[in-house]
Amino acid sequence: MTPRLLSVLAVASLVAVAAAGYAVSQERSFQTVTVGSPVFAGFRETLNDATSIKIVHNAGQMSLVRKDGNWTMNESDGYPAEFQNIQKVLIGLSELVYVEAKTKNPELFQKLDLRDPSIKESRGRHITVLGVDDKPLIDVILGKTRYNMPGSTRDGIYFRFPDQDQSWLAIGQLEASKSPADWLKTSIISVEGNTIKQAIFMHPDGEVVLVEKSSLEDIEFDLIGIPVGKKLKYKTDPKNMATVLEDLRLDNVRKSSHFDFSDEKTIKASFVTFNGLTVSLKMIENIVSAAVEDEDDVSAYWAIFEASGEGNEALEKAKQITDQTQGWAFQLPAHKASRLNKHLKDIIQDITAGS
Repeated sequence: MTPRLLSVLAVASLVAVAAAGYAVSQERSFQTVTVGSPVFAGFRETLNDATSIKIVHNAGQMSLVRKDGNWTMNESDGYPAEFQNIQKVLIGLSELVYVEAKTKNPELFQKLDLRDPSIKESRGRHITVLGVDDKPLIDVILGKTRYNMPGSTRDGIYFRFPDQDQSWLAIGQLEASKSPADWLKTSIISVEGNTIKQAIFMHPDGEVVLVEKSSLEDIEFDLIGIPVGKKLKYKTDPKNMATVLEDLRLDNVRKSSHFDFSDEKTIKASFVTFNGLTVSLKMIENIVSAAVEDEDDVSAYWAIFEASGEGNEALEKAKQITDQTQGWAFQLPAHKASRLNKHLKDIIQDITAGS
């Protein structure tokens, strides 16, 4: 017997003993539901049959589809998804066990994050899992996580079935994220920062920012062309800008044809390594409307990449980058995009007396 199965059985037994004799009628199937019993009986044996997962939330939806053994996301134009993350959610669903019945009053669903995701302010997630021939395996609305469940080392989660008003609390480790980055293969490029020789940043208004270092052994980068009477605000800024490509990961991805990367709209950057690799990118800013009225709109930065090389090692790395990125536009994490978006005025300041 596996340690995981032992853990699940132990938790289920503890809950069942603590609430001995407690049972409620589950109108959905006209059966008695006993505390400690699986929420999705039999799913553990069929979870490998899952062919699609749909997560609907207040800002849209994500549809994960398995084809020829590989998972992709429809809303990201078929970009590869991370199987381990999908498997983790499927196993989490299979291990949910009942704890207690909660409210039947829809007016109270807001407190448990169990309102229908079609409501703009809703924070619930409607999860649908289909199997072979589109056979329904799971259909549930997941709500708020309840931490520090009494008598258990695991968390709880509120849920209800879409065709019912009855809500429930279950025990189980489950996080069905609304973020594409938690489902997709997120690695884009990784060029070690210490190998960068020079990085050039060109803004749509014509300003050019250049940082470089003279040898591979140097740790810090120099900002070239600092005006007289000015100095760096922070010594680390040039290095942070030059090493953007180190462990670069996506927040989202779409086919590049969805975007306009015209020169007048893009920030351009070019990174050159000591061994002859050149990676260039173009980045644009898109404003994303907030999903909830009291939240602010946010900027989303999307980038496309090109790579070339001189010498066998650089050519091989350039091909790897091209194979990974060609035809795709990647939404970059905000902290990486901000480094690409720095103007000269953002990284220098006046030299004052005594400084």
